[in-house]
Amino acid sequence: MDIVLNIESTTGFTGGIGQYTRNLLTGLRQRDDIGKIHCFARLQWIDTERRQDTESAEKPTQGKATARVKEILRSVPFALTVNAAIKNHRFQRLARKLAGSVYHEPNFILMPFDGPSVTTFHDLSFIHHPQYHPRERIHYMEKNLATTLQRADHIITDSVYVSHELIDLLGVDAEKVTAIPLGVSSRFKPRHPTDMLSVLTRYNLQPGMYLLSVATLEPRKNIDHLLDAYLTLEKKLRTRFPLVIVGAEGWRSSKLKERIRDLQQKGEVIRPGFIPAEDLPVFFSGTAGFVYVPYYEGFGLPPLEAMASGTPILTSNVFSIPEVVGDAGLLADPDDIDAMAQGMKRMLLDEDWIARARANGLQRAALFDWSRTVDLTVDVYKKVLGQ
Repeated sequence: MDIVLNIESTTGFTGGIGQYTRNLLTGLRQRDDIGKIHCFARLQWIDTERRQDTESAEKPTQGKATARVKEILRSVPFALTVNAAIKNHRFQRLARKLAGSVYHEPNFILMPFDGPSVTTFHDLSFIHHPQYHPRERIHYMEKNLATTLQRADHIITDSVYVSHELIDLLGVDAEKVTAIPLGVSSRFKPRHPTDMLSVLTRYNLQPGMYLLSVATLEPRKNIDHLLDAYLTLEKKLRTRFPLVIVGAEGWRSSKLKERIRDLQQKGEVIRPGFIPAEDLPVFFSGTAGFVYVPYYEGFGLPPLEAMASGTPILTSNVFSIPEVVGDAGLLADPDDIDAMAQGMKRMLLDEDWIARARANGLQRAALFDWSRTVDLTVDVYKKVLGQ
């Protein structure tokens, strides 16, 4: 069984979809029942055996110009549509001889393909919260959504919640949808404080002496309310446990970046900038608590990575996140500033709860494994091939 896989999301900064695609590709390579994997990105087939992928939590400084160009392009009418048209034409032409393969699109909208097609829908935030997306992206999704749902032989979702949304809101046949949870890398694990010093001291941090949030700087991640809640904590508590914010610059983030810069100058917040991939798990295991309160998520990978690191978490109580976290962490309404602040105080001061949260989080995270994600995905491939 040969696979055609769009790996565009793994190029440059890799967010959640990029991590999903990369881990899926890694797992598919290890299976005996998978033949050739034709990887498409940047308008061509990519030799992933030779290509050197570097993961990062945030783009390096020299990538800021590129980020700015992308931000400008998001506001240009039809830029996304034109880019997609070029990509679709190129993909259809190159994949013409691969109709016997299964084409898997890990990023929502299918490109034209003459063989069996599978797509992954990670969330429906563009429907629930269109105000948190560039207008051009909403236009693109609305224009292509119906065609993709009709053409897809099967649709994968990251959570049961999103699968129900596809069925109930968009009328997709339940037999055509499979919820397959994501996994967590073994890189995210508890560490002894002495094993973290060499990394954390480079960022002027100490193990157990900071709060952490990892999220793209964009409206949907609700970082403004996170900051509002953090700033209600007592000054001595904020001085003892500064808030570290790690994340790439996203859409409509200029005002947020300005606010974070002001708080950095006052010593309230730390934004370390570019973090190599190998350092990020240390940030997770070294923090006193992880805070992540987005308005909407189709799964919620960062809280899972924090739990696997033995870290207490505070996260949103909406949509699919409770499905991932269970009762292993604190849940709060993303608009409830007081509840978030009280949760932060508890994860910093309530030692009995902290001990329970660490144990419960590790137990919960053990249920999520990338190899299981790959196994269930291959089952979908076999299903669309009639095997």
